[in-house]
Amino acid sequence: MGNALAMLLVSDFHTGLLPLTMLFMVGTIVIVGGVHLAMQWARRQGPHGVRLLWTRIVLMLLVLVAAGAFAGPRLFPREPKVVRAGDLIKLVSVDMWVDSISMFEDKVRIRFKYRNLSDDPVDAFNVHFVLKDRKGAEIIDQDLCLDSHMEGGETQSWTEVYWATCPQDFTAAEWRALTHRDIDDFEVTWVPHGLAFADGRVVL
Repeated sequence: MGNALAMLLVSDFHTGLLPLTMLFMVGTIVIVGGVHLAMQWARRQGPHGVRLLWTRIVLMLLVLVAAGAFAGPRLFPREPKVVRAGDLIKLVSVDMWVDSISMFEDKVRIRFKYRNLSDDPVDAFNVHFVLKDRKGAEIIDQDLCLDSHMEGGETQSWTEVYWATCPQDFTAAEWRALTHRDIDDFEVTWVPHGLAFADGRVVL
């Protein structure tokens, strides 16, 4: 019997359900027994004893509630909420337009408008930008570093310029898609993954 109980305790070690159940049972027995003895004492004392008992019970409950409210956060602290760069920088809108430089070459400008959702000023942030067509083919996939100072709650814009001969190595089909389609024809992915506050704090 002892070995079986020991094995049960060991097997339940990671979940803790068995010790918790045993503690609850023992506590219930103690409370019920204590209430029973207190009621017997109060009946022997008469009406005054019953009122005194209920007064003590109410006071005890108030003390327990106050102690729980005071000690609870210290004994069981809440896990701090993890804040990430994507929670603080929101993409507001995206615009795109094409400029003709010559009869042989165009350039595409994509303007991102974004807002600092935090209350603190931001000096810079990194963002992963992906542009896909309706069929899911990637036209642009790159990381941008936006190093413009932005106050808390402020909205700013950033314009990225793409050339047909730029290092991104657009294929003829990709460049044709950029220069002949509206930005609404694409799927835009905007994922901030690093942020530097003006006071030196960094959020990933």
